[in-house]
Formats: sequence, structure tokens, C-alpha cells
Amino acid sequence: MALVLKRPAARRDVIDHFVYLEEHAGLKIADRFLTAADKTFEMIALHPQSGAPQKTNHLPGGIDVVRVIHAARDLERIIAEGFLPK
Repeated sequence: MALVLKRPAARRDVIDHFVYLEEHAGLKIADRFLTAADKTFEMIALHPQSGAPQKTNHLPGGIDVVRVIHAARDLERIIAEGFLPK
């Protein structure tokens, strides 16, 4: 199994998504999100070139999850405001 390092902001993002889904869609959907997120992190760790590359400290044998951001969010603005490493 490849290493998945989740930064504090990424862990908070996952918790925020879980809470939102639990409140708006129910616990079953929120649990499915957590399972899918973990499977996705593992898949990206096994195939790191499939993720969005960012400059971070090299993590041999895995990935460094910096943030977990919904696709509908303005990623370019988030990066510009310094919420992701440039």
C-alpha cells in the first residue's frame, strides 16, 4: 500500500465535507463519501501522476494531500489567496 499523508487542512476539509453531507443528505451518504475519499487517496498514491501536481516536499512511495476541495469551488482563487502551496 502506498503512503498517503493528509495535511491538517486536508483532514479538516474531509471533516467539513462529511458534516455537510451528514446534515444535508444523511449519515449513509456521508459515510460513502469517507470511503470514496480514502479509496481515491489510495488510488492516487498508487498512480501519483494522476493527481494535480503541486510543489511540496518529496514524499517517496506516496502522496501528500494538501487540501480536499469540491470541484465547484474556485480553485484558482483559492490558490491565489494562499490556501494551497504555489
